[in-house]
Amino acid sequence: MTAKVSTPLQLVREFKLASCLLVAAAAFAASASAQTVINYAAPDADTYTAATSSSDQNYGTSSSLKIRYYTSGRYRNRSYVRFDLFSGGNEGSFTGQTITDASVTFRYASDDSEYPGTTVNVYGVNPDFQGGDGLLGQDWGEEALTADNAPWPGSTGALPDYITLVGSFFLPGSGVSQGDPFSITGEPLVSFLNDSLESGQADPNLVTFILFQDSSYTGGALKMLSKESGLGNSSMSVTVIPEPGTYGLIFAAFSIGLVLVRRRK
Repeated sequence: MTAKVSTPLQLVREFKLASCLLVAAAAFAASASAQTVINYAAPDADTYTAATSSSDQNYGTSSSLKIRYYTSGRYRNRSYVRFDLFSGGNEGSFTGQTITDASVTFRYASDDSEYPGTTVNVYGVNPDFQGGDGLLGQDWGEEALTADNAPWPGSTGALPDYITLVGSFFLPGSGVSQGDPFSITGEPLVSFLNDSLESGQADPNLVTFILFQDSSYTGGALKMLSKESGLGNSSMSVTVIPEPGTYGLIFAAFSIGLVLVRRRK
């Protein structure tokens, strides 16, 4: 039986095809393991608001973030914590990527003596909210935010339609020490962060979280550490992988190569 000998032109084609298949396979292998974790050691800004008779007062330099629900709106405190997804030169890290996992951690400071423990809800300000009508948008200043101009005004009890619940944690009334971490994670948080990436925000890409006690609670206030405390602060971690479209292109290139190989047999 005479062996089939490829012509020089066929050899060139076969070499190019083999190269394409190797590149596609290598790209797929790299993408499959290209999971990146991005950590944010501190927030871009944090403060709290107080719906008191001095609702125009700012607490941006405070060492703690006060949180309190009260049946009378006058005593309500909401804490604001903001991160910049693109800080530290991370803008390029999100190109062609999607967030698959995330966590945001807050650190306990102290509480009132009558504090019995409660659920703390964490809300996200939707990325398309840019303020207006006297309210500040995502770029609120740490030393400018007050109960009067905050995205969720102190005088407003109902949840605005541009603010979304993204997680919650339970903080017990005893056995908690200063600096203890309390975190949120899960699909609502991941979805919220991906919405921010898709919102078209240029650098910076800001995400604002609001901490507020569950409405069933009417006791004393609790406090979380702010970045001004020097004792600890909020932090965030996100995990990203290539978007599904990236995998699709790699699979397409690999499949075309296989088809061509089979046609040559």
